[in-house]
Amino acid sequence: MECASKRHDVYVVKADGTSKPRLLVRAANSPLWSPDGQSIAYLHQGAGRTIDDVYVVRMDSRSRLVAQGVVSAPSWSPDGRLLAVSRGLEGIFVASTSGGRPRRLPIDVEGIAPYSLTVAPVFVAWSPDEKRIAYVTTDALYVAEVDGRNVRRIADVDDA
Repeated sequence: MECASKRHDVYVVKADGTSKPRLLVRAANSPLWSPDGQSIAYLHQGAGRTIDDVYVVRMDSRSRLVAQGVVSAPSWSPDGRLLAVSRGLEGIFVASTSGGRPRRLPIDVEGIAPYSLTVAPVFVAWSPDEKRIAYVTTDALYVAEVDGRNVRRIADVDDA
């Protein structure tokens, strides 16, 4: 789907159609509702930049920067407090939606040692219990505990 690489304005409207669309964010990519439906996380690439940053906007406030230099769309934790993102070979990071510096998760793609990624994660997702992270690289699907233990290669990515 080609629209994934383009920037779009994000509007909100009541699901029953009883309200007019309201512009929430300009030039966003990969918008994703929070679990409680009160916020949207999205990617935005500033002028002259070649990599995205992650912002969160509440329905009643302005956008807030939560992570810079990411290569994947954000993934909300089930409780809505955290966002997981990939920074390519730098690893998988978790950012608090209330601010602060994102922290790197000690997850290694090959299961050898923390922070020795050889293949960049391109998609990340939380488990419903928030104890594990699933991530896809260019060659496989993995699952690991958030503390970096028990990295398992679940399936190979088919190039066909």
